[in-house]
Amino acid sequence: MFAVIDTNILVSALWSPSGPPAQILGLFTASEAMRSFGISAMRIMATSYLFCGLSTMISTYFQATEKVGSSMAIQLCRQMLFLVPALWCLDKLFHLNGIWLAFPVAETGTLLVALIMMAWYHRKKS
Repeated sequence: MFAVIDTNILVSALWSPSGPPAQILGLFTASEAMRSFGISAMRIMATSYLFCGLSTMISTYFQATEKVGSSMAIQLCRQMLFLVPALWCLDKLFHLNGIWLAFPVAETGTLLVALIMMAWYHRKKS
């Protein structure tokens, strides 16, 4: 429950117009163009946090219940199965913004796989 509240606070702060992206990037001596790219990137990538937490919790659950293969499958989905193809495809379609969009796309795909695996595991267990 607290993880959901923390994630919502983090994402809300990152989406605010004068919130943390501008303040974090203000710590560096970056040009205005770099600052606008950075703020845009941080906001797009912040949406992936909404999906990342739950899939990570499911992966941790599988580790704790000695279903290591399932846990590894979830992590490999995130890093290899979804992220790499999403980076390649979305870069071709949307250029720089596509690279940033690949992270929420990969996290969403990973969450769907994790939820399917969890449902299958519980159905098999019953």
